[in-house]
Amino acid sequence: MDASTPRDGETDPFILAEQKRWLDLARLGKEAWNTWAEAELKKPLEDRVEVDFSGQEIEISGFGDFIFPAEVDFSDARFSVKADFRAATFSAGADFIQATFSGYADFREATFAVYADFSQTTFSADADFRETTFSNYAFFTQATFSADADFRETTFSNYAFFTQAIFSADADFRETTFADACSFNSARMKSVWQLNGARVAGSLFAHSAEIEGHAYFTAIDFNFPPNLTSTSFSQPPSFLGSTFRYPCSNWISGKCDVGDGEARFRRLKQLAADTHDHELELRLFALETKAKRFHTLKLANPLHWPGLVLNFGYGWVSDFGQSVLRPLGWLMVTILFALFAFEAMTDLPDMLARGLIDFSTAAKVAAFVNVVPFAGQAVLGREIMTKGLCPMDEGAPEYLDCLTTLYTISAVEGVFGLIFLFLIGLGLRNRFRIK
Repeated sequence: MDASTPRDGETDPFILAEQKRWLDLARLGKEAWNTWAEAELKKPLEDRVEVDFSGQEIEISGFGDFIFPAEVDFSDARFSVKADFRAATFSAGADFIQATFSGYADFREATFAVYADFSQTTFSADADFRETTFSNYAFFTQATFSADADFRETTFSNYAFFTQAIFSADADFRETTFADACSFNSARMKSVWQLNGARVAGSLFAHSAEIEGHAYFTAIDFNFPPNLTSTSFSQPPSFLGSTFRYPCSNWISGKCDVGDGEARFRRLKQLAADTHDHELELRLFALETKAKRFHTLKLANPLHWPGLVLNFGYGWVSDFGQSVLRPLGWLMVTILFALFAFEAMTDLPDMLARGLIDFSTAAKVAAFVNVVPFAGQAVLGREIMTKGLCPMDEGAPEYLDCLTTLYTISAVEGVFGLIFLFLIGLGLRNRFRIK
């Protein structure tokens, strides 16, 4: 519209905006609306005119591709027909608090640059937010979805609140991106809840939520354990193909960054057991045990020190019962150290100049006999080691010292050998689910 065009109050978007006749301006369509909006965008944000549709009966279906240059208020608005906001751009806050959508609500590919508040909003028909971008906080607190709610491939760049929301039909969040935490606390899912392939960078909270249908948490890489500690499931959820990372900013101490991480992992372990996913159950048990460090097992309490030592040791030598190779490797190290110790009894200076292959047969036999539980302490085992490593006359003064050294090395190797053999067996049992 150029300067020579007559300014008709019924068709001029600038006059209608000055008069705050927003419904009349919207009826003119996208081109007229965006002509005014683009002019507004050239102003500083604080000087732009806010758009107010609050409390109005809206019978206009077409808001698709509209640009809202400042805050827009649709609170308590009633959309009696299809609401088409497809590819609309909300450059500032968007308020839909207690709005009612009687027909199909289409927000596909819309962009909310600041906050979007749909708290206590009622969606009586399908709500479609596919590929929508929420650049800041998104509030759907106490929202009611009476039909399908579709958030596939939606991006939540900040916190997403679905606290106490009610989903009466399918809740579809497949391949949705949650760049921060998302809350479904006290939400109610009456049908299928799908989060397949979602990207969850922060924590997912579903505290006290009620899930009455199937729940699919498949193919998700959880950076933080989801909080499902008091979530009610009518049937076990599926975690097929999902991974759970251990949130820890200090890998030396291994302290979990989530204060209630132990409880979260324990709950997830229980859910994995309910679905008979033994491999995931084992992994979650390991994470649960590790999460006790400096939380349940506190460094400030001396009574917890033995538990901390065992926790670290169990993790280092067997990855909490998950590994066979780790204890096997430690067993080989134990045999090797014993071999050097036994060989040093015969001729230490000469040992340093020779390789392992040239070590005495007696030292090799002693090192391998002792690793077998109680073999080194049996009469035959003691006789073989004594004759090979303490060949001097029994009445010689050094004989008693030789025996003391021999049995000390033997006992130490036997204890560690027994521990590592047990952990090897535990790892095999866990790997193949041997009962």
